[in-house]
Amino acid sequence: MDDKIFNIYFLIFVFSFILFNLSNLFAGEYVGNQSIAGIKPVSPPINSLNLKYLSFSFTAPKDGVIDLIMYPVANVIGSPNYKIGIMGDDGNGKPNNIWLSYTFYNSFSPNSWATINISSTTLVKDKVYHIVIDYNGMDSNYITTVYTLPRVNLIPENQIEDNNLNYIEWSSNSWNVKNYMPIFLIKYSDGFYHGNSIVRIQVENIRKW
Repeated sequence: MDDKIFNIYFLIFVFSFILFNLSNLFAGEYVGNQSIAGIKPVSPPINSLNLKYLSFSFTAPKDGVIDLIMYPVANVIGSPNYKIGIMGDDGNGKPNNIWLSYTFYNSFSPNSWATINISSTTLVKDKVYHIVIDYNGMDSNYITTVYTLPRVNLIPENQIEDNNLNYIEWSSNSWNVKNYMPIFLIKYSDGFYHGNSIVRIQVENIRKW
């Protein structure tokens, strides 16, 4: 082939390649981890004066038994006590107010993870469940927790989408879906962890499985 013709074909190929990749870029094509640890607001005090109940909703990734719940604690005032456990879903993305299991817990430390052992609780794959925190004490003793924005509905470890991930507050005598990204972990009895544990962007604050 004539060198001049070859150079023309080569330039056409290069130009086409550049246009193709630019079109993908501006079309918003992403690769890799899309989880975002953005704004990290602190919840209202979890007590009967502010936020009597709080729920973190999620879809069970597999059949199995869970025995541990974890979530971040921002502030601890006094010596608070809570009823913490798992509820089912009412079909509208809110807790059905029926406890599947619960325990009472008061061993909180500020700026740390609350680690709550619960009685063995069977979850069914693809069903929606709620981690519920129920205030159980004097209003002057309470904790706050954190969530992140924006709500991206992705499990950071495997990038599986879960449109049922949500942060739900009890206020004005009803459950209110806030569309925040909840931060929590559950542990299955086989050692499998599931949830969103990204609290900050720094690597040291992302839990390793």
